[in-house]
Amino acid sequence: MLHGKKIIALCLSKVNDEVSHDYIMGLSTFFEKRNWNLFVYATCTDLFWNTPDDKGESAVFSLINYDITDAVIILDEKIKSTAIIDSIERKCGEKNIPVIFAGGMQKGHYSLEFDYEEGFAQVIRHVIDDHGVTDLHMIAGIKGNDFSDSRIAVFKRVLEEKGIAFSDNMVSYGDFWSVPTEKAVNKLIDEDRLPRAFICANDTMAITVCGVLADNNVRVPEEIIVTGFDGVEAIKFSVPKITSCLCSYDDMARETAALLDKLFDGDMTDSRVLITPRLLTSESCGCHCTQPINTSLYLNEVNNRFFRFQEESYALNRITVRVQMCRSIEEVAQKFNRTQYFYNMVCILNPECIDESADPARPCQKEYAGDKLYQLFNTDFDTPYEPKSFDRDEIFPGIEAVMEKKVPLIFFAINFMDNPMGYVCFHFNNFDLANYEKMPQTIYAINTALVSYRNMRYQHYLNKRIEEMYKSDALTGLYNRSGFIKEYDKLIGSTDDGLTLILADLDGLKAINDNYGHGEGDVAIREVALALRACCPETAICARFGGDEMIAVIKGRYTDDIRSEINSYLDSFNATSGKPYRVSASVGIYYAKQEEISDFKEILKRSDKLMYMDKAKKKL
Repeated sequence: MLHGKKIIALCLSKVNDEVSHDYIMGLSTFFEKRNWNLFVYATCTDLFWNTPDDKGESAVFSLINYDITDAVIILDEKIKSTAIIDSIERKCGEKNIPVIFAGGMQKGHYSLEFDYEEGFAQVIRHVIDDHGVTDLHMIAGIKGNDFSDSRIAVFKRVLEEKGIAFSDNMVSYGDFWSVPTEKAVNKLIDEDRLPRAFICANDTMAITVCGVLADNNVRVPEEIIVTGFDGVEAIKFSVPKITSCLCSYDDMARETAALLDKLFDGDMTDSRVLITPRLLTSESCGCHCTQPINTSLYLNEVNNRFFRFQEESYALNRITVRVQMCRSIEEVAQKFNRTQYFYNMVCILNPECIDESADPARPCQKEYAGDKLYQLFNTDFDTPYEPKSFDRDEIFPGIEAVMEKKVPLIFFAINFMDNPMGYVCFHFNNFDLANYEKMPQTIYAINTALVSYRNMRYQHYLNKRIEEMYKSDALTGLYNRSGFIKEYDKLIGSTDDGLTLILADLDGLKAINDNYGHGEGDVAIREVALALRACCPETAICARFGGDEMIAVIKGRYTDDIRSEINSYLDSFNATSGKPYRVSASVGIYYAKQEEISDFKEILKRSDKLMYMDKAKKKL
């Protein structure tokens, strides 16, 4: 439970298709009455091909928090990756969470299935009993296909039940689609074997049969009855409208809620629920259409959805381009949060997506891990929103207020190839199909925008690193001569009180190299550089100006005794290094007045002179 409400997780793909949309809508209606919340974990594809993109999308299922989830529903046939299903089942088993398979049967689990056989039998009995037709011919699906063979067996059984003799020439195969169906019907016409009724194994073949008969001036239903199966949307617009059988996902949702009621009440007896499809009588069998539809209104709605889809596609493309050019993640958040095409949604990122130094193409964790996530934008905020960190267990900040709306929360993974970058949660206030249709295009747009943004920022990061490498000395980490000159030019334009120049030169480098090797000479050079950097203020520009010569420039007159500090630093090193030689440096310090600083060579010469004076004192 979460915030006092039971959480039911639904795992599926393609929320924008008719089956998924109807099932989500039905579950939400029945769950609202019970004060349960529906969390939908969805992918844009059915994960059949197991591509890198599929792997990235499937990361959404790792978002399921089994500590707050009371039951999991898997919409069978919508997720075609057995590995994903097995993973969900295993994790549910570890937490003793019931798993329900809707639309199919999984051995050892609760399941809800359509009684396809009884539904198909209803159609055949209707033709025989209500219309008195006994001369039947079946257009089956693919020969050897389980669904097709099952419906042939039902056809035989009902004929036997009605005392009608069956023969093999009463069955043709349309392979569940139009072209083979046309050939099968034309063959019967050529052989003068047209029946009084065609019983088709699906609606697509039934619509095709009606078309072929019309082309041959055969009237339906006056001369020949035609029936289908499945109850797809297209049968409402065919001429004539097709008698069929509807596998209603509203019925499936009702039975799912009823099964959950029993499970939560401790009634674990019914593990399999069969749902009888609804018989839809219509014009193709001679009945009155039981589902009249206003075609003009429907077409107008389809046109509106199509033009909206086009408009939003253009807008999303423009947003994608703008996001690519953003200079910060805060700017990205503003671009997303201010678009009118994003509403009722939240976008969450993995922490590494905020880090511009992280290579976008580098393989990363395959599931969302860690205690912290980042909310990139939340369209429920009226004011410009800034990204912020939050605890992963929250799912997203403000979720309690969203749950109070009693709408489904629909989660999608944001991913690049097989790398999960984050997730989006949609929580639309209605079940407008156009909103569900826009989810995949929105996800793809956000994917593209964020990947492009990360690539651009990573390029900027690499360019910056290359620039730093170009102006830095590899041995000491200080600026090299070229980098120093650039920084010096910036410095003299920002000071009006002169500057202090410090020159430090390693003593006895040749002796160290000759006696202990150049590697030890590098150690000594690096130590003098570290001493200079440590003893100067953070604002100082420090550089390796020659082989063993280090330089630092500080704004204004610097009064601290740098020379003593450097000597103390090196004395500490010598005391603990264990080296057979001592590291020391001669230091020259010169304060250049404002009018002098433009002539760098001259003030360098004066510092150099002071440095050699310090070196000479050590030789006395």
